[in-house]
Amino acid sequence: MKPLVATNARLLIGFSFAFAVLWKGILSPDFMDGTYFHYTFLTDNRFQDFGLLFGGMEYADFAYDRQRLARLGNANAAIEFLNLRSSDQLALLATVITWWTLFIEGALAVLFLWPKQVRRATATGRC
Repeated sequence: MKPLVATNARLLIGFSFAFAVLWKGILSPDFMDGTYFHYTFLTDNRFQDFGLLFGGMEYADFAYDRQRLARLGNANAAIEFLNLRSSDQLALLATVITWWTLFIEGALAVLFLWPKQVRRATATGRC
């Protein structure tokens, strides 16, 4: 019973990461171009310190963005495009983190889905 549970757990984790890579890497163009992380860094307060330290942003930039986003909640406001303040450094950082996420999730998928016999032979040095 124990090997069956371990095998199923390994496959569940492996396929979860494989499908995450499929979804993000192939089926979601807004993730692949860095837009998802760029928008998240600009609008999620939990990442403000990250943007300040590594993204070349200032407190005033985040305050401006929050004020612009607050206008979206006003039902009487005219429909308009929001131009949020950002930096080239933050956009590059979002792209790097996008590719890093795909790499890590892909590596975990491969490690968990790799056949047991190959893993055992590799660990013992009998390739």
